[in-house]
Amino acid sequence: MSPRSAQHGGPSMSSPMASAASPQPAGTPHITAPHAAPGASDWTQGTPVLRVDTCVACGFRTALRQRQCARCGGAVDSAPIAGPGRVWSHTVVHRGPTKDETRDGPYAIALVDLAEGVRVMTRAETDLAIGDPVQVTLREVQGRLLPYAVHAS
Repeated sequence: MSPRSAQHGGPSMSSPMASAASPQPAGTPHITAPHAAPGASDWTQGTPVLRVDTCVACGFRTALRQRQCARCGGAVDSAPIAGPGRVWSHTVVHRGPTKDETRDGPYAIALVDLAEGVRVMTRAETDLAIGDPVQVTLREVQGRLLPYAVHAS
């Protein structure tokens, strides 16, 4: 076990095990991306709508499109997300990932705990603070439809 593994109780990021998916403990919120209505190949195609999947067997919830429950393998029901939530964390990005890639800078990214019990990563208004009530909608950003958190009115 590497020193990082011993310190944090898991494999280091350089470990082959680091990329393997592992189930999270019950009640642990997930960082996820919303998806489109059933039948679409991903959440950016079809009728754009934010949705949450709930396992009919164990109640596990996620905003990731699932054909079956990631925890127990059971069937899932999908329902639209209303959009209200609270900012769990946020950051403002001032530069692109590489010197050759430019972005609309600065731009904000937020982790939002939705009322439906899932956590999603969104683009966001730059003046949000942790704990702020927000509304998550879909907004076009640089030609791409993305979840976007704005101050709740």
